[in-house]
Amino acid sequence: EIVVGGVHTCARTADNAVWCWGYDEFGQVGADQGIGAMDPTMVAEGIVTVTAGARQTCGLDGEGVLRCWGSAEKGRLTTPEHVPLREPTVIDASRRWAAVSTGDAHTCAVDRADGTMWCTGNNGGAQLGDGAGGPRPRPAPLGVQATRLTVGGGHGCLERASSGLVACWGDNVWGQLGDDTRIPHQVPTNVASGLRPSALAAGN
Repeated sequence: EIVVGGVHTCARTADNAVWCWGYDEFGQVGADQGIGAMDPTMVAEGIVTVTAGARQTCGLDGEGVLRCWGSAEKGRLTTPEHVPLREPTVIDASRRWAAVSTGDAHTCAVDRADGTMWCTGNNGGAQLGDGAGGPRPRPAPLGVQATRLTVGGGHGCLERASSGLVACWGDNVWGQLGDDTRIPHQVPTNVASGLRPSALAAGN
């Protein structure tokens, strides 16, 4: 598995180790090497899925424990935003997650127990899908169940648990929500073609 963030890259190997390299000013590489980590460095073990955002990285282990590292600005990692996480750090040890995706300055995850999507971080373009607007410095449930999800720069998409359909939300100036409009959506809205995905990916 390979994921690319703003100016860093991470790869998960067959033995579930995560190796990262690139720009590390905010700790997103997890190697605490300052500006640049030129060589791949192993930063975490036991990770079964990994996701990279603009200045942050997150991964889930086999038990559904969420670990993140990098910038905490705008609440994207739910921790005090002036303190970057320089190494993989457990986020909310009381919960277990089935999926996670991190974007420009926000992060969303699917609760392992009931499939509810939770999001945290910047919300200037409705990218948290909560119908309210305004940033969330702490994660909050959004009242929609998902089996998989992906978030991009200012939008996100999920697969609905109830129907298997793709629904997207957030910025839509370039039609990235797939609903045949350029109108942003505050909450997940089904794409026009009724897609049922085997995988999802959102760009910046």
